[in-house]
Amino acid sequence: MSKPSQSTNSNLKKPISRETLYELAWSEPMLSIGKKFGVSSSYLARVYSRLNVPRPAPGHWSKIAAGKSTYQPPLPESEPGYEIEWDRYNQGPTIKSAQTHSPST
Repeated sequence: MSKPSQSTNSNLKKPISRETLYELAWSEPMLSIGKKFGVSSSYLARVYSRLNVPRPAPGHWSKIAAGKSTYQPPLPESEPGYEIEWDRYNQGPTIKSAQTHSPST
């Protein structure tokens, strides 16, 4: 098994968007994604919940392997004030989406 390249490792140390997390969740099992970031799949599941990113239900990958279809819900829009990125390596605050208001007259 080969080691990831230096550029791959540095890309994993950048904040990860909700959109990227969503794509990852539906392209490979959570155990594999967790290994990439050095976290457990249960920790990663909490990150997905916190960022409101849908992930496959238990048994999803078994159904895919058996040739069965599964439902993939769309990524919901981020609500104002919700987290929009996950930064595995930075203990500071994560980026929040901007509040959008229409001016009252």
